[in-house]
Amino acid sequence: MHDAHPPRVRWHVETYDDLADCWSGGLPLTNRQDAIRKRTHLDETRPKWKNGAPVQRRIVLETTAFEDLDADVTHCLPFPKGGFIITGVGGQDFAALPDTTPDGRPAIRFCVGSHESGHADVVLPLDLLEEVIAGQRAVARQQAAPARPTVVIHDKPADEPPIVVVRPGTEGWIRA
Repeated sequence: MHDAHPPRVRWHVETYDDLADCWSGGLPLTNRQDAIRKRTHLDETRPKWKNGAPVQRRIVLETTAFEDLDADVTHCLPFPKGGFIITGVGGQDFAALPDTTPDGRPAIRFCVGSHESGHADVVLPLDLLEEVIAGQRAVARQQAAPARPTVVIHDKPADEPPIVVVRPGTEGWIRA
């Protein structure tokens, strides 16, 4: 790995600013439990803005990797609590993190993007992901398998030999 410095992991409790239409981060925290305590404290002590509107808050995990940009490699970095991020693929980062669906099923959250282009993500239930992987494996097996000939034998009267049609994908000859 070509890290310039060890990766940094920090937690933040962010507040949504309706006027600026953006999230603003708070002071960095060292672990998730501290972030949960901070959010709970803020929700209890400051639940509303001065105009009476409820305050929206979220907990955000910041992971920062310091890469040696002179090295032309793609990195796969593990996340705390599972998951991974692959950095530097065509200027984009790709991450897969454990998650759950709104109905509580185990899932994986896939995220892709960059600071310049923004990010997109999707939560995919594990049962659906397993189905997709099985389908991809079947396609890969078909593509890797040697081509099999298609042989069609047309019936003819008993006193004439059969007509054998062999389509591409055969090696050698087939005799009837």
